[in-house]
Amino acid sequence: MPFYIIVDGHVTKHTFDYLTQATSRRLDDTLIPGKTPQVKKTLPRDSNTFAIEIMTKDIQSLEQNTPTDEALKIFRSKNLHHLPITKKGILKGLVSDRDVLWLEKFDVTRNASLSKYMSKTVLCCGEETPISDLAKVMVNEHISALPVIDKDAKLVGIVTHHDILRWIYDF
Repeated sequence: MPFYIIVDGHVTKHTFDYLTQATSRRLDDTLIPGKTPQVKKTLPRDSNTFAIEIMTKDIQSLEQNTPTDEALKIFRSKNLHHLPITKKGILKGLVSDRDVLWLEKFDVTRNASLSKYMSKTVLCCGEETPISDLAKVMVNEHISALPVIDKDAKLVGIVTHHDILRWIYDF
């Protein structure tokens, strides 16, 4: 299943080579005395689990013209870390609590629009993206959330690293 990159509302399919390349190493690296080999771990469940099964469906999203102080209130009251930014249900960006918390620390104007502080380039996945691919991409791309979009590019959920950990723990 492809991943998607959304830039200013424009959706582009994207594939990561590391999801499809098989390693062809015949010999393991020589181990330094006292080091143990790293064993490649597999997920504890079958690979037939998809984003749609573990994603948070009841997601809070905000319009891009929402003031940053309103986002701060939502982050605190609902204990969220990521808020998708939409326009008529179409994903336009993503803002994290870290993106806006510094505004308060440095007393930057809080009436500014979220569109000024949101990430306008957002990596997303489709509903049928396998959980193993989600985990690999999150680790390799150093991200902790992937918005989930349907075939019409409408936001339908979000998968966070917490969702994946909850899935692993609940086996």
